[in-house]
Amino acid sequence: MKLLSQKPYYLKEIASIIGLTPATVSHHMEQLNKAELVYMTTEGRKVYYHVNDKKIKKLAELFDQWAKGV
Repeated sequence: MKLLSQKPYYLKEIASIIGLTPATVSHHMEQLNKAELVYMTTEGRKVYYHVNDKKIKKLAELFDQWAKGV
């Protein structure tokens, strides 16, 4: 998530940067996509992953409320 907060990346870039196999990264990205924490766009044959800023902001607000005991 920290990596994607900088800019969108495609699967092989992410795998190369963090040192995991593309299959492992794909599995994790699928889970993040299901949770709506990331979304995908396609450029040619590459699928780019982006942070879903709206969902992250909403989640941060919920954690803030939880921390305050609301």
